Amino acid sequence: MSAAKRDGLERLWPLYGLEAESVAEFSPQIIDVGFGNGESTLDLISRTCTERILAVDIYRPGVASLLLSLPADQAQRVRIVRGDIMEVLPFVAPETLQLIQVLFPDPWPKRRHSRRRLLRPDTLPLFTSRLARDGVLFVASDDHGYAGEIHQACRRLSDLAVTRPPSRASTKYGRRSDSVYELAWRRVAT
Repeated sequence: MSAAKRDGLERLWPLYGLEAESVAEFSPQIIDVGFGNGESTLDLISRTCTERILAVDIYRPGVASLLLSLPADQAQRVRIVRGDIMEVLPFVAPETLQLIQVLFPDPWPKRRHSRRRLLRPDTLPLFTSRLARDGVLFVASDDHGYAGEIHQACRRLSDLAVTRPPSRASTKYGRRSDSVYELAWRRVAT
């Protein structure tokens, strides 16, 4: 990581950074999972007016990039957790989120690694339990097999209905992909 990113992380983390245990106090309305270098979070900021956005990623240089790119006037409505979303979600109040955005989660293509995938039949109920009525789970993937598995798992959840995907940021990773599968579900029951 560059010296500028290390400096930005040190300077700006106290303003924007959160530990997972403090997420409930922030009370997010939108969660951006695995934001990479921050392009998707910056897009969410530009497309929303007042919603509180929580950006979660484990990639330290990406966290530093986002910190350095955040507009100074957004300090009240944006927070970042450097960590695993599965350790963060238990601290998010149930039925409160308008949007959970997961762009290009690692598909772990080898069968023996499939249990490492983020979105699986055993993890999706935790995600959906955090959505408010009419809240949306939005996923973009460039892996046809993984996208199909996510779609099948979400179809089995009675509180979700397929909906039109929201617009998404053109991210570095998304631009590299030949085919992008956008999947979105709206929570219909609480």
